[in-house]
Amino acid sequence: MSSEEDVSFGEPEFLAYRLLVRLKEQSKGQITRSKYLKLCCIADRYLEQNDVDIEFPRYWYKYGEIASESDIDGRVAWSTSAKGFPGRQYFPSDRFDAADWEDQYQFDEELYAPADDIETDDFDVDEETRRKIDEAIRWVVHRLGKKSVSEIRHYQYQRYAPLEFIRAYSDLRWQLENTEPVQGRLTMSATQQSSQELVEELLDEMVMAYPEEKFNDMYSLFLRWEDTVRLLLENQTNYEEVEEFFDSFIEALSKVELRFAYREDIPDERLSGWEEEREEVKTEFREELREVRDGHLFDRGTSGTFEALSEPFSKTVMDDIEESLEDQM
Repeated sequence: MSSEEDVSFGEPEFLAYRLLVRLKEQSKGQITRSKYLKLCCIADRYLEQNDVDIEFPRYWYKYGEIASESDIDGRVAWSTSAKGFPGRQYFPSDRFDAADWEDQYQFDEELYAPADDIETDDFDVDEETRRKIDEAIRWVVHRLGKKSVSEIRHYQYQRYAPLEFIRAYSDLRWQLENTEPVQGRLTMSATQQSSQELVEELLDEMVMAYPEEKFNDMYSLFLRWEDTVRLLLENQTNYEEVEEFFDSFIEALSKVELRFAYREDIPDERLSGWEEEREEVKTEFREELREVRDGHLFDRGTSGTFEALSEPFSKTVMDDIEESLEDQM
Protein backbone atom coordinates (compact mmCIF):
# COMPACT_ATOMS: atom_id res chain seq x y z
CA MET A 1 0.00 0.00 0.00
CA SER A 2 1.32 3.44 -0.88
CA SER A 3 2.05 5.75 2.02
CA GLU A 4 4.04 8.83 2.85
CA GLU A 5 5.87 6.96 5.58
CA ASP A 6 7.02 3.42 6.22
CA VAL A 7 4.22 1.43 7.83
CA SER A 8 3.73 -2.10 9.02
CA PHE A 9 0.16 -3.28 9.32
CA GLY A 10 -0.88 -6.36 11.28
CA GLU A 11 -3.15 -9.32 10.64
CA PRO A 12 -6.46 -7.52 11.36
CA GLU A 13 -5.55 -4.85 8.80
CA PHE A 14 -4.59 -7.51 6.26
CA LEU A 15 -8.00 -9.14 6.66
CA ALA A 16 -9.86 -5.83 6.34
CA TYR A 17 -7.87 -4.76 3.29
CA ARG A 18 -8.13 -8.08 1.50
CA LEU A 19 -11.87 -8.18 2.10
CA LEU A 20 -12.33 -4.80 0.42
CA VAL A 21 -10.13 -5.86 -2.50
CA ARG A 22 -12.07 -9.08 -3.05
CA LEU A 23 -15.44 -7.35 -2.78
CA LYS A 24 -14.39 -4.83 -5.43
CA GLU A 25 -13.16 -7.62 -7.68
CA GLN A 26 -16.53 -9.31 -7.32
CA SER A 27 -18.67 -6.23 -7.93
CA LYS A 28 -18.27 -2.52 -8.64
CA GLY A 29 -21.23 -1.74 -6.42
CA GLN A 30 -20.88 0.31 -3.26
CA ILE A 31 -19.58 -1.38 -0.10
CA THR A 32 -21.52 0.01 2.84
CA ARG A 33 -19.99 0.45 6.28
CA SER A 34 -22.29 -2.17 7.82
CA LYS A 35 -21.46 -4.72 5.15
CA TYR A 36 -17.73 -4.11 5.52
CA LEU A 37 -17.72 -4.36 9.33
CA LYS A 38 -19.96 -7.43 9.43
CA LEU A 39 -18.18 -9.43 6.74
CA CYS A 40 -14.87 -8.80 8.50
CA CYS A 41 -16.30 -10.54 11.55
CA ILE A 42 -17.66 -13.48 9.59
CA ALA A 43 -14.23 -13.95 8.00
CA ASP A 44 -12.64 -13.91 11.46
CA ARG A 45 -15.23 -16.45 12.63
CA TYR A 46 -14.17 -18.69 9.75
CA LEU A 47 -10.55 -18.40 10.88
CA GLU A 48 -11.52 -19.09 14.48
CA GLN A 49 -13.32 -22.27 13.45
CA ASN A 50 -10.08 -23.35 11.77
CA ASP A 51 -7.99 -22.61 14.88
CA VAL A 52 -6.48 -19.40 13.55
CA ASP A 53 -6.40 -16.44 15.95
CA ILE A 54 -5.41 -13.08 14.44
CA GLU A 55 -6.69 -11.05 17.42
CA PHE A 56 -9.31 -9.32 15.32
CA PRO A 57 -11.30 -6.75 17.38
CA ARG A 58 -15.04 -7.40 17.18
CA TYR A 59 -18.12 -7.23 19.38
CA TRP A 60 -21.85 -7.89 19.28
CA TYR A 61 -23.90 -4.80 18.51
CA LYS A 62 -27.66 -4.85 17.95
CA TYR A 63 -28.34 -7.60 15.37
CA GLY A 64 -24.89 -9.02 14.74
CA GLU A 65 -21.17 -8.69 15.24
CA ILE A 66 -19.25 -5.72 13.90
CA ALA A 67 -15.55 -4.99 13.69
CA SER A 68 -14.25 -2.38 16.11
CA GLU A 69 -13.34 0.03 13.35
CA SER A 70 -11.50 2.39 15.69
CA ASP A 71 -9.09 -0.41 16.61
CA ILE A 72 -8.12 -1.24 13.01
CA ASP A 73 -5.62 1.06 11.32
CA GLY A 74 -7.79 3.26 9.13
CA ARG A 75 -5.11 3.69 6.48
CA VAL A 76 -6.01 0.34 4.91
CA ALA A 77 -9.51 1.54 4.00
CA TRP A 78 -10.81 4.70 2.40
CA SER A 79 -14.39 5.86 2.87
CA THR A 80 -16.52 8.58 1.34
CA SER A 81 -20.19 9.52 1.25
CA ALA A 82 -22.36 6.88 -0.37
CA LYS A 83 -24.19 7.63 -3.59
CA GLY A 84 -27.97 7.42 -3.49
CA PHE A 85 -28.45 6.65 0.21
CA PRO A 86 -27.27 7.93 3.61
CA GLY A 87 -24.03 6.64 5.07
CA ARG A 88 -20.58 5.86 3.75
CA GLN A 89 -19.02 3.50 1.24
CA TYR A 90 -15.62 1.85 1.54
CA PHE A 91 -12.68 1.14 -0.76
CA PRO A 92 -9.23 -0.41 -0.43
CA SER A 93 -7.35 2.80 0.30
CA ASP A 94 -4.74 2.56 -2.46
CA ARG A 95 -7.30 1.67 -5.12
CA PHE A 96 -9.52 4.70 -5.00
CA ASP A 97 -9.18 7.73 -7.26
CA ALA A 98 -11.19 10.45 -5.50
CA ALA A 99 -11.12 12.86 -8.44
CA ASP A 100 -12.28 10.21 -10.88
CA TRP A 101 -15.12 9.14 -8.58
CA GLU A 102 -16.37 12.63 -7.75
CA ASP A 103 -16.14 14.05 -11.28
CA GLN A 104 -17.35 11.15 -13.38
CA TYR A 105 -19.04 8.72 -11.00
CA GLN A 106 -17.20 5.81 -12.56
CA PHE A 107 -14.48 3.33 -11.75
CA ASP A 108 -11.10 3.12 -13.41
CA GLU A 109 -10.45 -0.53 -14.24
CA GLU A 110 -6.72 -0.07 -13.60
CA LEU A 111 -7.37 1.07 -10.04
CA TYR A 112 -8.98 -2.29 -9.25
CA ALA A 113 -6.04 -4.43 -10.18
CA PRO A 114 -5.79 -8.13 -9.25
CA ALA A 115 -4.92 -8.99 -5.68
CA ASP A 116 -1.39 -9.98 -6.73
CA ASP A 117 -0.55 -6.26 -7.04
CA ILE A 118 -0.75 -5.70 -3.26
CA GLU A 119 2.48 -4.36 -1.79
CA THR A 120 3.15 -7.23 0.59
CA ASP A 121 5.85 -5.43 2.55
CA ASP A 122 3.21 -3.18 4.06
CA PHE A 123 1.83 -6.08 6.11
CA ASP A 124 3.74 -7.82 8.89
CA VAL A 125 1.97 -11.13 8.29
CA ASP A 126 3.67 -14.45 7.62
CA GLU A 127 2.92 -16.34 4.42
CA GLU A 128 0.93 -19.13 6.05
CA THR A 129 -1.35 -16.70 7.86
CA ARG A 130 -1.80 -14.70 4.66
CA ARG A 131 -2.89 -17.84 2.88
CA LYS A 132 -5.41 -18.71 5.59
CA ILE A 133 -6.82 -15.19 5.70
CA ASP A 134 -7.19 -15.21 1.92
CA GLU A 135 -9.00 -18.54 2.15
CA ALA A 136 -11.42 -17.06 4.69
CA ILE A 137 -11.99 -13.98 2.55
CA ARG A 138 -12.67 -16.04 -0.57
CA TRP A 139 -15.20 -18.12 1.35
CA VAL A 140 -17.00 -15.08 2.78
CA VAL A 141 -17.11 -13.10 -0.47
CA HIS A 142 -18.33 -16.10 -2.46
CA ARG A 143 -21.05 -16.89 0.07
CA LEU A 144 -22.15 -13.43 1.20
CA GLY A 145 -20.49 -10.81 -0.98
CA LYS A 146 -23.62 -10.08 -3.00
CA LYS A 147 -26.05 -10.34 -0.10
CA SER A 148 -27.81 -7.32 1.38
CA VAL A 149 -26.94 -6.04 4.84
CA SER A 150 -30.29 -7.35 6.08
CA GLU A 151 -29.47 -10.83 4.79
CA ILE A 152 -25.98 -10.71 6.31
CA ARG A 153 -27.43 -9.63 9.64
CA HIS A 154 -29.92 -12.50 9.49
CA TYR A 155 -27.07 -14.91 8.70
CA GLN A 156 -25.10 -13.67 11.71
CA TYR A 157 -27.75 -13.99 14.37
CA GLN A 158 -29.01 -17.32 13.07
CA ARG A 159 -25.52 -18.85 13.29
CA TYR A 160 -23.60 -16.91 15.89
CA ALA A 161 -26.04 -15.38 18.39
CA PRO A 162 -24.62 -16.21 21.85
CA LEU A 163 -28.02 -16.05 23.58
CA GLU A 164 -31.52 -17.27 22.80
CA PHE A 165 -32.70 -13.79 23.79
CA ILE A 166 -30.69 -12.28 20.93
CA ARG A 167 -32.33 -14.66 18.49
CA ALA A 168 -35.73 -13.79 19.95
CA TYR A 169 -35.37 -10.04 19.53
CA SER A 170 -33.72 -10.44 16.13
CA ASP A 171 -36.65 -12.59 14.97
CA LEU A 172 -39.01 -9.86 16.14
CA ARG A 173 -37.04 -7.19 14.29
CA TRP A 174 -37.05 -9.36 11.17
CA GLN A 175 -40.83 -9.67 11.47
CA LEU A 176 -41.25 -5.90 11.82
CA GLU A 177 -38.94 -5.28 8.88
CA ASN A 178 -40.81 -7.70 6.64
CA THR A 179 -44.39 -6.79 7.62
CA GLU A 180 -46.04 -4.57 5.05
CA PRO A 181 -47.94 -1.77 6.79
CA VAL A 182 -51.43 -0.87 5.57
CA GLN A 183 -51.84 2.91 5.42
CA GLY A 184 -48.93 3.15 7.85
CA ARG A 185 -50.66 1.06 10.52
CA LEU A 186 -50.08 -2.40 11.94
CA THR A 187 -53.73 -3.33 12.61
CA MET A 188 -55.87 -2.27 9.67
CA SER A 189 -56.93 -5.66 8.29
CA ALA A 190 -57.25 -9.34 9.10
CA THR A 191 -53.80 -9.93 7.65
CA GLN A 192 -52.32 -7.14 9.69
CA GLN A 193 -54.12 -8.40 12.78
CA SER A 194 -52.32 -11.70 12.30
CA SER A 195 -49.05 -9.81 12.03
CA GLN A 196 -49.79 -7.98 15.28
CA GLU A 197 -50.53 -11.26 17.04
CA LEU A 198 -47.22 -12.66 15.82
CA VAL A 199 -45.39 -9.58 17.10
CA GLU A 200 -47.04 -10.04 20.50
CA GLU A 201 -46.04 -13.72 20.56
CA LEU A 202 -42.45 -12.76 19.77
CA LEU A 203 -42.56 -10.19 22.57
CA ASP A 204 -43.64 -12.99 24.90
CA GLU A 205 -40.63 -15.02 23.76
CA MET A 206 -38.33 -12.08 24.45
CA VAL A 207 -39.66 -11.79 28.01
CA MET A 208 -39.22 -15.50 28.62
CA ALA A 209 -35.67 -15.50 27.20
CA TYR A 210 -34.36 -12.31 28.82
CA PRO A 211 -31.21 -13.17 30.87
CA GLU A 212 -32.17 -11.23 33.99
CA GLU A 213 -29.08 -12.08 36.02
CA LYS A 214 -26.65 -11.42 33.17
CA PHE A 215 -28.26 -8.18 31.95
CA ASN A 216 -29.67 -6.93 35.24
CA ASP A 217 -28.81 -3.27 34.56
CA MET A 218 -31.38 -3.10 31.76
CA TYR A 219 -34.02 -5.50 33.10
CA SER A 220 -36.50 -2.99 34.56
CA LEU A 221 -36.17 -0.76 31.51
CA PHE A 222 -36.69 -3.79 29.28
CA LEU A 223 -39.97 -4.70 31.00
CA ARG A 224 -41.27 -1.17 30.77
CA TRP A 225 -40.19 -0.95 27.12
CA GLU A 226 -41.91 -4.25 26.32
CA ASP A 227 -45.17 -3.06 27.88
CA THR A 228 -44.88 0.19 25.94
CA VAL A 229 -44.51 -1.68 22.65
CA ARG A 230 -47.80 -3.43 23.43
CA LEU A 231 -49.33 -0.04 24.15
CA LEU A 232 -48.20 1.19 20.73
CA LEU A 233 -49.69 -1.88 19.07
CA GLU A 234 -52.98 -1.43 20.92
CA ASN A 235 -53.16 2.20 19.82
CA GLN A 236 -52.50 1.21 16.19
CA THR A 237 -49.41 3.38 16.24
CA ASN A 238 -47.68 4.35 13.02
CA TYR A 239 -45.62 1.40 11.82
CA GLU A 240 -42.40 3.38 11.47
CA GLU A 241 -42.67 4.58 15.07
CA VAL A 242 -42.87 1.00 16.36
CA GLU A 243 -39.74 0.08 14.39
CA GLU A 244 -37.88 3.16 15.59
CA PHE A 245 -38.82 2.51 19.21
CA PHE A 246 -37.72 -1.11 18.89
CA ASP A 247 -34.33 -0.10 17.50
CA SER A 248 -33.87 2.48 20.27
CA PHE A 249 -34.11 -0.22 22.92
CA ILE A 250 -31.78 -2.62 21.12
CA GLU A 251 -29.22 0.15 20.66
CA ALA A 252 -29.37 1.02 24.37
CA LEU A 253 -29.09 -2.66 25.30
CA SER A 254 -26.07 -3.00 23.02
CA LYS A 255 -24.27 -0.05 24.61
CA VAL A 256 -25.07 -1.01 28.19
CA GLU A 257 -24.78 -4.82 28.04
CA LEU A 258 -24.10 -6.62 24.76
CA ARG A 259 -20.80 -5.11 23.67
CA PHE A 260 -19.32 -5.81 27.09
CA ALA A 261 -20.57 -9.39 27.35
CA TYR A 262 -19.73 -10.55 23.81
CA ARG A 263 -16.45 -9.15 22.52
CA GLU A 264 -13.09 -10.31 21.24
CA ASP A 265 -9.76 -8.49 21.44
CA ILE A 266 -11.16 -5.07 22.39
CA PRO A 267 -8.42 -2.88 23.98
CA ASP A 268 -8.80 -1.79 27.60
CA GLU A 269 -8.92 1.89 26.66
CA ARG A 270 -11.91 1.23 24.39
CA LEU A 271 -13.69 -0.61 27.20
CA SER A 272 -13.04 2.30 29.55
CA GLY A 273 -14.68 4.66 27.07
CA TRP A 274 -17.69 2.40 26.78
CA GLU A 275 -17.97 2.18 30.54
CA GLU A 276 -18.16 5.95 30.82
CA GLU A 277 -21.15 5.98 28.45
CA ARG A 278 -23.29 3.40 30.26
CA GLU A 279 -25.16 5.61 32.73
CA GLU A 280 -25.74 8.33 30.17
CA VAL A 281 -27.23 5.80 27.74
CA LYS A 282 -29.57 4.44 30.43
CA THR A 283 -30.69 7.93 31.42
CA GLU A 284 -31.40 8.94 27.83
CA PHE A 285 -33.37 5.77 27.13
CA ARG A 286 -35.34 6.17 30.37
CA GLU A 287 -36.34 9.66 29.21
CA GLU A 288 -37.35 8.34 25.79
CA LEU A 289 -39.51 5.70 27.45
CA ARG A 290 -41.25 8.33 29.54
CA GLU A 291 -41.93 10.52 26.51
CA VAL A 292 -43.34 7.66 24.43
CA ARG A 293 -45.59 6.44 27.25
CA ASP A 294 -46.82 9.93 28.07
CA GLY A 295 -47.70 10.43 24.42
CA HIS A 296 -49.84 7.29 24.22
CA LEU A 297 -51.32 6.65 27.66
CA PHE A 298 -54.13 9.15 27.10
CA ASP A 299 -55.33 7.26 24.03
CA ARG A 300 -55.12 4.01 25.95
CA GLY A 301 -57.09 5.39 28.89
CA THR A 302 -59.88 6.94 26.81
CA SER A 303 -60.28 3.77 24.77
CA GLY A 304 -61.56 1.90 27.82
CA THR A 305 -58.91 -0.79 27.37
CA PHE A 306 -56.42 -0.01 30.09
CA GLU A 307 -56.28 -3.68 30.98
CA ALA A 308 -53.19 -5.65 29.92
CA LEU A 309 -53.14 -7.34 26.53
CA SER A 310 -52.28 -10.70 28.05
CA GLU A 311 -52.25 -12.28 31.50
CA PRO A 312 -48.45 -12.29 32.03
CA PHE A 313 -48.37 -8.51 31.63
CA SER A 314 -50.94 -7.32 34.16
CA LYS A 315 -51.20 -3.91 35.77
CA THR A 316 -49.82 -5.38 38.99
CA VAL A 317 -46.62 -6.33 37.21
CA MET A 318 -46.34 -2.86 35.73
CA ASP A 319 -46.77 -1.27 39.17
CA ASP A 320 -43.83 -3.34 40.39
CA ILE A 321 -41.78 -2.21 37.41
CA GLU A 322 -42.58 1.44 38.11
CA GLU A 323 -41.46 1.05 41.74
CA SER A 324 -38.24 -0.64 40.64
CA LEU A 325 -37.49 2.16 38.18
CA GLU A 326 -38.09 4.79 40.85
CA ASP A 327 -35.61 3.02 43.12
CA GLN A 328 -32.96 3.24 40.38
CA MET A 329 -33.43 6.95 39.67
